[in-house]
Amino acid sequence: MSVQNPAKIRNHDQEGTEFHGDSGSSRMSNEEPNLEGWTLYETLQRVGDVLRPAVESRLIAFGRLGSPHANFSFFPLAKLGGQFCFSQTPAVDQAEAVCAGKDVFDLRFFPVLKAPNVEDILRDVPLKTAFDLYVTGDPEVERLGAMAVSDYARLADIYLPGEGQLRYWPFNSDSLLEIGELEDHGEYFDYHPTARTHAAALALRDRLGALISLLRRRIYCVEGDPFRAGDPRVIPESNWLNPALWFDLKTGDVVQERDWSEDEVDYHRFEDGRENYTVRWRATMLIRTGQRSQHARSIHAVTTADWTKPKRIETKTSSAKECEAWLAAEMTANPKEPKQSRTEWLKEAQRRWPDLSERVFDRSWAGSIQKTGASAWSAPGRRKRSK
Repeated sequence: MSVQNPAKIRNHDQEGTEFHGDSGSSRMSNEEPNLEGWTLYETLQRVGDVLRPAVESRLIAFGRLGSPHANFSFFPLAKLGGQFCFSQTPAVDQAEAVCAGKDVFDLRFFPVLKAPNVEDILRDVPLKTAFDLYVTGDPEVERLGAMAVSDYARLADIYLPGEGQLRYWPFNSDSLLEIGELEDHGEYFDYHPTARTHAAALALRDRLGALISLLRRRIYCVEGDPFRAGDPRVIPESNWLNPALWFDLKTGDVVQERDWSEDEVDYHRFEDGRENYTVRWRATMLIRTGQRSQHARSIHAVTTADWTKPKRIETKTSSAKECEAWLAAEMTANPKEPKQSRTEWLKEAQRRWPDLSERVFDRSWAGSIQKTGASAWSAPGRRKRSK
């Protein structure tokens, strides 16, 4: 499979949809107003390489299989492998891909955390894994983050994994505004925000916001080992509105801001600010609740059952049995001298049972000879006509 050059792909957004630098989505169709996604052209603009993150299941593909008017189906590219390939220079209303011999129209792509079938893709995993793969590791965040770092190297602490990466991340939407940009900027601090640093920050906040939304809507929950006596293993959803809760990206723990008014101990100051937080839940897991969104219940995933196969007429079992019984009776009546050739017997059999294939007839022929011991019927050549 190869991904087309973005310059050679016609812009499907010319008909009323514009691409913006933020993470807004374009409507998929009038009949599905709540199912949103990026067009192929828009996805290429956002992530560059479509194929790699799609095969890695970090970008989710949908499309209409077989017809521009078919319902949208999910294409699990990691499983389809070489059965799926993009078309070269597709025009508007033409197939953008081919899957096992069938045309695919109107491709749309989603970040995993915003996919309509996220529950089927993102299984129960450590919260840290989900964060690494689908928030900071989201393909759009990766691409825009690299651009932001090239504009200002200190932003590597936010976008690039490593020892220096930002350790504590908020679970509160108001605090999201501080993620992706440095608080202090200007000539004195040698940091001037650019269009690229702003675009990266918007994408990062959007993915983090999508994760928090899944928790608030109870599509997922977070389970962990409570550090405080009396706390439940499953973190109550009301906590996702608590501005004091943060996620420790280094350990995978859910922590809470320390209340310094109640604790007058003089703590050592760490560069990563760990003295400002206390652990609430350790070894946290992102768990599906079993509550499915409206779209997830009706989404069809393309499998080998949808692939184009040559048509084959299946012979009914009853026809095969009846044919073999008929042949055995004829062989028993004339074991040494068949009345006609095998080809003529085949024609007569297919007149009696129109759905009988030659292959099934051959099996019935051989089975009848074995049962009756009429070995003369297996001899080649034309049969003598009875006088």
